[in-house]
Amino acid sequence: MERHERNPLSPVGQIDSWGDLASGLRSNRRGRRRAFLMLLALLAVVTIVTALAYVLT
Repeated sequence: MERHERNPLSPVGQIDSWGDLASGLRSNRRGRRRAFLMLLALLAVVTIVTALAYVLT
């Protein structure tokens, strides 16, 4: 079976998807930076919401 014939919902297809993601992150500098900034923004939002919940209670 060729790689493009695999069902993306099957276990083999999911492993292929994770491999594609890993190789993309390894070679895509802009994508790594964007992912890091999105994680940093998420951390900031969670921190602010937690602080607000602490202050308001």
